[in-house]
Amino acid sequence: MNIPNLCIIFDIDETMVQYLHNPTSMNKWETYKKLYPNKIEAHETAKYALLFRPGLRDFIQFAKANSIDIAIWTYGNESYSKFIESEIMSYIGIDNNPFTFVYSIKEIKEDLANGMEEKDLRRVYQAFPEKYTATNTILVDNRAANIFHESNRENGILVESFDITAGYSPNNDTMFHNIKGICGKIRNTPLDNSVFSEINVNRSGIRKYYKKYIVNGTPVSLVSEGTVDHDSDFYPEPKTKRGKKKTRGRPKNNNRKTRHKHSV
Repeated sequence: MNIPNLCIIFDIDETMVQYLHNPTSMNKWETYKKLYPNKIEAHETAKYALLFRPGLRDFIQFAKANSIDIAIWTYGNESYSKFIESEIMSYIGIDNNPFTFVYSIKEIKEDLANGMEEKDLRRVYQAFPEKYTATNTILVDNRAANIFHESNRENGILVESFDITAGYSPNNDTMFHNIKGICGKIRNTPLDNSVFSEINVNRSGIRKYYKKYIVNGTPVSLVSEGTVDHDSDFYPEPKTKRGKKKTRGRPKNNNRKTRHKHSV
């Protein structure tokens, strides 16, 4: 039994691509290319460099071949989102836009005006009530607050930031590979609850991708391997070597990065 209209919604910046345009970041890119030759593909001009996360082309081709909808949700403006769409299409070598829908700041400016800074998947469910629900929608983002939003906790994948200026290594990036594995598992599994609810994690066989985080006593989210960015209000529940829980105070640095491992 195939699950219809499986939808993967991606954040843009430092999730799918990285856009470099100031002299400092451009210089770091030149140095990075020498450290990791031919590891990251990019569209380079005199004014900017757009870096494509390893595995992007293969994943979009995989999604197209398996009738999986993919979409974009960015805090950038409409012109920027269209620019990224065009760049990705050119990079992959296709004429048809692969994205089912694109949300930019234009679609969420009312939410932002009301102080709602996190992405809320209920907006998607309300816009496409006959197509997308919590049973077939996944949000992929490098910002913890978006994934740990109360409406997204069982539908999100928190991933390592694709940021060559902050210690990112292409050698350890399994993000798109892991998401393909998750899609392959859940596409043939009848889901009655949110995609990553405990019952579905066990039923669909994606336990090996699972990484438990604790937010107000509730386990949430999945992660890809590597370093992930955590906002100060969201952090994993650590354990000792024997598996006992340890207490941890509030992180002092809101931009702190923490390394986590999982069994993939």
